Amino acid sequence: MNIELWRNVKIVDTSATATKRLIKIIAVSLVTAILLGTTIGHTKTMDNIFNNAGNIEQGQGFAGETGETYANDRETPFVVFDTPQMGMRAIFRDIKTKIKKHDGLLWNIVSEYAPPSENNTDLYYEKLKAAVNGDTMINESHLIPIVRAIITHENKPEVSKYYLENPKLIQEAYQLSTMSFDSGTSYEDAMKIYQSQNN
Repeated sequence: MNIELWRNVKIVDTSATATKRLIKIIAVSLVTAILLGTTIGHTKTMDNIFNNAGNIEQGQGFAGETGETYANDRETPFVVFDTPQMGMRAIFRDIKTKIKKHDGLLWNIVSEYAPPSENNTDLYYEKLKAAVNGDTMINESHLIPIVRAIITHENKPEVSKYYLENPKLIQEAYQLSTMSFDSGTSYEDAMKIYQSQNN
C-alpha cells in the first residue's frame, strides 16, 4: 500500500475513534445526569426552584409571573416568577390580603393559605405562631417573620437558604410589596417604578 494512502486511512480511523469517544462521553454524561436527578440544563435542586418560595398558585396574576407553571399534575399548578424577590413579594401581598380578610386571626389566615386538604394545617399554624412569639392575632408589622416562616416551611433547607441567606432579597420583596403593579410587570420594571417613587 502507498505510504500516503496509509496515512490517510490512519487519519480517518483516528477521526472515527475520536467520534466514538465523544459519543461515549455524551452517553456517560446523560446517564450521570439522570442518576443525579438532573435534566439537560436543569437540576432538581437549585435551578428548578422556580422563584416561588411560597408555592403561589396560578390564577392570581401577581407581578413577576413568567407565564410558566410547575407541578402541572395538580388541579391548580404553581406559577414561575422571574426573580426570587417577585416570588417573595407575592407571598407578602397574599398574606396582607388575608390579614385584612380575616381581621388578623392567624388560624384563619393559615387555614386559607395552607388548607387541610393539602397540608398539615395544625403544624403550619404552630410554626407561624412560633415565628410571631405565640401571637394568634397578626397585623402588617408581623409580615417579615410570617413570610420567613412560610418560606422555611414550604421548602427544603437548601432552598430556604437560597431565599433567606441574603437579607437583601426579602428586604426588596417587602419594599416591592408596598406597591401595586400590573400582573405583567417584571422585577426590573418594578424596581425602576419603586425607585422613581421612593427617591
